[in-house]
Amino acid sequence: MDQWLIVLIMVTGLLTLLATGLPIAFSLGFVSVFLLLLLEGWGGIDAIFFTAYGISTSFTLAAVPLFIFMGNLIYHSGVGRDVYDLASKWLGWLPGGLATATVGACGIFGAMSGSALAGSATIGVVAIPEMQRKGYRRDLSLGSVAAAGGLAALIPPSVAMILYGDISDNSIGSLFIAGILPGIVVMIVFSMYHFWVGVRYPQAAPREPGVPWGERLQALRSLWAPVMLIIIVIGSIYTGMATPTESAAVGALGAFLILTMKHRGLRLDLVRGGLHDAVTVTGYMLLILVAAMTFAYVATLAYIPQSLTAWMVSLPVNKWVILAMVWAFLILLGMFFDGVSLIVLTTPLVYPVIVNGLGWDPIWYGVMLVLNIEIGAITPPVGLHFYVVKGLTPNTPMIDVIRGCFPYVILFHVVVAIIAAFPWLATWLPSTMMKVGN
Repeated sequence: MDQWLIVLIMVTGLLTLLATGLPIAFSLGFVSVFLLLLLEGWGGIDAIFFTAYGISTSFTLAAVPLFIFMGNLIYHSGVGRDVYDLASKWLGWLPGGLATATVGACGIFGAMSGSALAGSATIGVVAIPEMQRKGYRRDLSLGSVAAAGGLAALIPPSVAMILYGDISDNSIGSLFIAGILPGIVVMIVFSMYHFWVGVRYPQAAPREPGVPWGERLQALRSLWAPVMLIIIVIGSIYTGMATPTESAAVGALGAFLILTMKHRGLRLDLVRGGLHDAVTVTGYMLLILVAAMTFAYVATLAYIPQSLTAWMVSLPVNKWVILAMVWAFLILLGMFFDGVSLIVLTTPLVYPVIVNGLGWDPIWYGVMLVLNIEIGAITPPVGLHFYVVKGLTPNTPMIDVIRGCFPYVILFHVVVAIIAAFPWLATWLPSTMMKVGN
């Protein structure tokens, strides 16, 4: 069958099914089954079973439900409120300080939970009312929470990095550590913006009086839980003491202990809820993975990735122009697909172009891809963080949330330009770590 006819069937079939409202996993699955039957007959269906078996028995992917469970327990532990209180006492006196405190709190919470949506919800439920009570402009308070919550996708432990690493066959540990410096860059860029707003438009971000040093130092006592969990998870990976999957297991145990101590007793209802969410979210992700990897298998059968790589490399332009083209393609898809779908759909197609064709570092590209996911999370029409923040403030018009996120979309692109210009920000730390497996 002609290659372009296969591409036409794949694209039009997928878009048609998605337009009917069918979930992406089933849309991908139906198109893949149709093409497998067309290309290989009934024998081609075996590819689905082999793909499902390989994914469901993957030791690397076992980290996903463990990190989701860990994040859920941390969400219910009340640590998020403590972290925001600490950040506001230390940073609230700066121009735009409460918005900067929100960024800092989301960064710390992200390093504990790995869940971007949980970060926005946990910190937002405290930060948004506090900022609005102190006279912050509504769009600034909403946008800072929606954007900063996405730090959890970049700062380890990151489920997005696990998925990308598993699909592209790169070290999950290296990808985790690679996200640290870019995550700090995002926090600095956001904080500089808040400082500028506080100085240029003081009525939009009123400056808070300084908190006595005694209160600041006392607030540091609440850091024991974040520090313990971050050292257990990230420290064990960086030093080579554990694989990401092993560190996820220990991190889940640490989150369970923190929850128990915070509530002064065992809360079986919260543990059951955490297990339920972990199973539900993991099941959803595995369905998408199986369908998308089968879709990618069909594309490989038709030599689509190879042809795409050869075509893009042959273009009479330098690799930066091709990178910009790929980035525009990912931005467009990110407006309509969630992060999981974007990773599993695009990696088999784009990875050969970026890494094999143009020679870019695969760890660096992983960081860039996750930054794209963060942009998509605050870009309409399918920006998931929009709906989290809207849910926290049900009386707020959606247009206010979108208006609040717009400056952060620009700021994320500034970070992308920085990481593109200085790739070592993503590759240096992984080069210093001791590795043990994936």
